[in-house]
Amino acid sequence: MLKRFVPSPKNLMVLLLVMIFLSEPDVHAATLVFADPNLACAGFSSCFATLQEAINNAGPAPVEVGVFPGVYAESVDLSLMGSAIGEGPGTIVMQALTAAGGATDSGVLISPAAPGGPGTGLGLTTGGITPFVGDIFLFGLTITSPDSSALGVSMIGNLTVADLTVQNAAEFGLAGQVDGDVVLQRIEAGGNGAAGITLSITGNAIIEDIEAAQNVEGGILLAVEQDLTAQTLLALGNENGVELFVCQDADIRDITTRLNQFNGAVISYGPNDCSPSGPVQAQGWLQGIEEEPLLNRTPFTRGGSTEGTLFAADILSEDNGNVGIGIVSDAGVAVLDGLFAYDNLGGGLFLQSQQIELNDSEAIGNQTGMVVAAAELSMTRIVANDSQAMPAGLPSLGAGIFVAAGHAILDELQADNNPLAGLILSNPMDGSIPDYTVSNSQFTANPIGILAEASRPEDPMILVDLVLDTIDLADNLDAGMSIPGLEDAAFSNVRVSGSQIGMDLLVNGQLRVETTNVDANTTGMLMQIEPAGIATVVCSNFSQNLDSGIEMVQGATMFATTNYWGDVSGPIHPGNPGGIGDRVLDAANGGVGVVDYSRFLGQPAVEADCPQGLIEALPVPVIGPKAMMLLILGLLIIAGLSVRRMSGI
Repeated sequence: MLKRFVPSPKNLMVLLLVMIFLSEPDVHAATLVFADPNLACAGFSSCFATLQEAINNAGPAPVEVGVFPGVYAESVDLSLMGSAIGEGPGTIVMQALTAAGGATDSGVLISPAAPGGPGTGLGLTTGGITPFVGDIFLFGLTITSPDSSALGVSMIGNLTVADLTVQNAAEFGLAGQVDGDVVLQRIEAGGNGAAGITLSITGNAIIEDIEAAQNVEGGILLAVEQDLTAQTLLALGNENGVELFVCQDADIRDITTRLNQFNGAVISYGPNDCSPSGPVQAQGWLQGIEEEPLLNRTPFTRGGSTEGTLFAADILSEDNGNVGIGIVSDAGVAVLDGLFAYDNLGGGLFLQSQQIELNDSEAIGNQTGMVVAAAELSMTRIVANDSQAMPAGLPSLGAGIFVAAGHAILDELQADNNPLAGLILSNPMDGSIPDYTVSNSQFTANPIGILAEASRPEDPMILVDLVLDTIDLADNLDAGMSIPGLEDAAFSNVRVSGSQIGMDLLVNGQLRVETTNVDANTTGMLMQIEPAGIATVVCSNFSQNLDSGIEMVQGATMFATTNYWGDVSGPIHPGNPGGIGDRVLDAANGGVGVVDYSRFLGQPAVEADCPQGLIEALPVPVIGPKAMMLLILGLLIIAGLSVRRMSGI
């Protein structure tokens, strides 16, 4: 029997081959035929000068076709398998061989345009009338076409392709529909007039070591009804880089997309999101962010029965013309580790799922850093710096990180030098009050460090539960933070400095601030307190704030006891003659209400000065599923985010 080249992973390939030969109890040994333009075939019998002749004389199935080195100037039709001997199509293995007859991964070119060829047609096809029935294995071939696709398949069975080059075809490199499972390994698809690889797959798919470069349309486009495993994909200089639609679960690792005209990598997964009916803006996802649709995706219609879980790691997307990395699911769960988006002309990361865990990721130098929408969200060790303002006339989020979530834990974030804000906190479209915990994070050198805005312009304000712990808000020009609707909030170990307003806060419920430093701002805290609101600031330090440490502009009473005001004498206030520290403004000297600054400290506060000890994180509810796709409809509407609630800005 012909010795076949078995691509990695070996166990998978062996399993597939065993399935071929053991699927029917009475199956006989595979038929062997050979093709060699020199009619030598290294001495093997059943030798034919053309590949089509070899296929026509191959049967009964299963068949193995050994292809000796050379140029095959023909358009090869697998549907003619066995036609010369009264047989029909079935399972076929095509393997490139060396001149001596050993398996290899190169040396065979199929080109209808080669001298002596028909000059037209697909390089290799399963036929175009009815689907090919049987499993197909292709190893070590290079295929092209002058006026059509290099490799076109329409089949019922499993497709396994390894060490394949499909290049410089007038249309697709590899295209078609497979009613079965697919394995693609070590494939180069470059310079084709349409997409490099585009397949619709009803079963599972495993793809690895794929390169798609300089294709006029997409690089790699797959629609998979069941599960997808993808690893080591490279897409360079295509219209769109990598587009993956998976109806069930996906495990995706090591993707690089660079210099694609539109999007770098787009992944849709889960039964609700694997069948887009057209471009993404028709679904309302981030509608209108660009004059072009955000994610131009080819329509597919697929089934699916599971919730959908995605694991994705080590995705790099840079210098693409629109979105770097987009991940979309209405009801799925995404575990994301190591997403990197640099210098994309649209958004760096756009992530939407029911639940998201995002770790160790960066978005730097994009027009918007990242937009994340989820009911349940965890983000750890995230960097989103140096976003670029979008052109005049186009909507702009302008944030390093934009989050719209029901419940979110955000830890170790850095968002510096962005054109609008470091971190923007928004709310779900269902109008529920989100709760956020942000810790060990830095937001510096933005106009606003942390900003809260409602997701819909018709909402008068956002209400948010917020815990801040160990936050650095330095040198944000307009405000360190602007939160116009705190419901229940607790701030500790926050440093705010170098802003026109350090904290611009509207308290609707309860706020407690402690172990916080507010220094070198024009106004340290600008406070608005609703009638039902309670605001307390204790064991904190106010110093060198030019106009005031605290200014009350709405409300009856604020409790600001046991604080240090920059001098042992206490704050400047009519009720404290001789005080030369930071000014406290209330109804007694130009503000409103009463600020209780009693028991002020004579030196900077320490934790022992906190009357009730350090505050604990507020309890946060776990919310149920939400229509997250509806949430996204409003994200870009708030592109005109304003600081209208910030007095004097």
